[in-house]
Amino acid sequence: MFEWKDSYSVGIELIDHQHKHLFDLGNSALNLMKNDSYLSKPDDVILLVNDLIQYSKFHFSTEESYMLKVHYPMYNEHKSEHDNFIQKINETNLTALATNEYIHIKDLVHFLLNWILNHILEKDILISKQSS
Repeated sequence: MFEWKDSYSVGIELIDHQHKHLFDLGNSALNLMKNDSYLSKPDDVILLVNDLIQYSKFHFSTEESYMLKVHYPMYNEHKSEHDNFIQKINETNLTALATNEYIHIKDLVHFLLNWILNHILEKDILISKQSS
């Protein structure tokens, strides 16, 4: 399960709300992929993965605007991580869709969820610490 815990909160209401939504999307993708049932529903998985990617981009935009507003000193480094993430998922997603090898979709979902969790715990938490 990809469950939100209060310990993941960065203390910024809008960003926490968006993080929770990312967790909801991640959970939906994981539930669809249980027991490899996603192989019979590849279009549903692709839609969920695309929703997760698009919402991540939207969230990054919100987060970056907030960092600029509070003059976050590590903005460039943080934005670079977002940019690298987007580049990685775009490349992986295109590969998965082009080859119709849905194992790539499963790998992509796991990559997305691991990255989101680690990024929140290691990087996003610093935003509230530095801006307070």
